[in-house]
Amino acid sequence: MPNQSDETTLHNKVATAIAKHVVKFTPQLFSVKNHQTKLPPSPDSSSVLIKVGDRHILITAAHNLHNENLQNIGFMLKKDFVVIGGELRYFEPNEIDGYEPTKKDIAFFELDNVTIEAFKEKYEFLEWNQLGLNHFSSIDSKYIILGYPGERTKKNFPTKLITPTSLTLRTVGLPPPCYYENNIDMTQTLILPVDQNNFSSTETLKKLPNLGGLSGCGVWHIWDTSRTNLKYELVSIITGENELKTLLYSTKIDELLKYLPLYE
Repeated sequence: MPNQSDETTLHNKVATAIAKHVVKFTPQLFSVKNHQTKLPPSPDSSSVLIKVGDRHILITAAHNLHNENLQNIGFMLKKDFVVIGGELRYFEPNEIDGYEPTKKDIAFFELDNVTIEAFKEKYEFLEWNQLGLNHFSSIDSKYIILGYPGERTKKNFPTKLITPTSLTLRTVGLPPPCYYENNIDMTQTLILPVDQNNFSSTETLKKLPNLGGLSGCGVWHIWDTSRTNLKYELVSIITGENELKTLLYSTKIDELLKYLPLYE
């Protein structure tokens, strides 16, 4: 029977393999002050691309867009800053009355054809059947979180090339009492233990970078770490952390899908 060390090693191997898949669905978002500035785009946040029928959608945390000119939000395609074209369909700006990462915090763009084709040069769109709907976490649940802390972004100023550099974290589920004690609605929010002073990454890191920029990235449930069939699903979108920096909060993907039927 495998010991805990063997299970951890296997979890890390499976998580690393899955990360190579899900990074294809995970663009880093950037912002510019205006389109006349000579300053390079600044790392802003993370996002996930999904496909629902013929509709192509970018998901992120709503607070990433609060007070932003949407014409100044985009992604990098080699040296080019590409504005996200399309329509902001749903926006839950919970920070209007004070930002609360434990509350619903999700937005999506329905992308136009030009933006879709630009994204396809570098990324892919996750199929509908890989969304983890009605997911409830337990202490046996295994996850990876893949996103883009801003300070990891590589900038080569002579060539003007900006390279998104992702970070992958491994984590597990928490039991229902953790939700009750923190007054968190577990049908809407998924909380994940990520102690930033005692963390578990798929990389060899002595210290985590500042996680600013991770908001909007996906939380991916790993179905089975005892096999290497790489079965995974997107279950939520990261929205923030607690004051002690020991927990990450995320809005379940179900909250987004409640609004998609309105636009069929």
